[in-house]
Amino acid sequence: MAALRRAGDAWRAGVALACLTLAPAALGQTESQVTLTRKDTTIVVTLKAQYANGARFIGNNPNCADGMRQTLLYGPDPGFVDTKVGSDTELRSNVAVVRSPEGGTAASGSQAGSSHTAASQPSGQATSSGQGAATQPGSSQTAPGQPSTPAGTAPASSGPAGSGAPGTNPPGTNPAGTNPAEQQTLELFDGSVTISRAGCIATADRATKPSVTLVQGRTTVKGTRFFLDQGSDTGTMDGPIELTRAAKGDSPSLDATADRMTFDTQTRHTTLTGNVRVTSAGRVTTASTLQLDEAAGLAVLTGSPAKSVKGQDVLQGSTLRYYLNSNDVVVLGGVKGDIQIESP
Repeated sequence: MAALRRAGDAWRAGVALACLTLAPAALGQTESQVTLTRKDTTIVVTLKAQYANGARFIGNNPNCADGMRQTLLYGPDPGFVDTKVGSDTELRSNVAVVRSPEGGTAASGSQAGSSHTAASQPSGQATSSGQGAATQPGSSQTAPGQPSTPAGTAPASSGPAGSGAPGTNPPGTNPAGTNPAEQQTLELFDGSVTISRAGCIATADRATKPSVTLVQGRTTVKGTRFFLDQGSDTGTMDGPIELTRAAKGDSPSLDATADRMTFDTQTRHTTLTGNVRVTSAGRVTTASTLQLDEAAGLAVLTGSPAKSVKGQDVLQGSTLRYYLNSNDVVVLGGVKGDIQIESP
């Protein structure tokens, strides 16, 4: 009997170490962080939410997919997850998932603004309960009897069948020539999730309206999901896409819609693709693609043709250079136009 009692004490201690729960004093605001790199760009993902409101940080968890470690940051409203790309671009979402191949570079993270106290957790208690279970970076959250690959990982809107994560290469592998520090994938989406005892996403109620937000200078872009694959410098935002650029001085405001968006983490250029439509100060421009250089105040639109209409004036060509600050358009390639000139 004494041996059984000692075994039970050892099991409870193991649960306490594997499932760190927040003490009541730590149920306030937290700023748990995960850092990724893409060449010379640092991407910092920060949880800005209260554990008392359901926020969760579960780091480097090996239980969600074969050959992968997953870090989950969940910031339900009114909290959020803040993702900074370099010093000039910010994305906001409710959920961020970072996945790393086993044997590669695990997600590096830190926690500040809260204290963690190890405490035993009743058998069978899910991490999505009000206790606010979380793990320190470099560890994983587990529960006795859980399989190594539980069902219920977050559904993906893209990615090859059978992969351990949406849009990634096969689990445990990385593209030839990929820097080991760039093997992580990053997925951002809005909505709510439930979390299994193994610390994985059991169910995800994803927002269908554009709500994941990218802010850069005067420009704000909204979409339904942002994904950055391993070894890639370019992230993809699923649509529908809504872009707004705020007015400033004599520079008018601008609105745009599209089917999809990509964002280059190195150049910080945003590219809209599919059914692009731009409206600004009475001008309506349509194209297949729009590449925005926010710092230069320039949009380059291409199409077959790209067309810009203001009143009775019509300009079209294969390429339009749209100077956003002055609302002027220059046509390049296959130029056609119909411009009304008023008589004196």
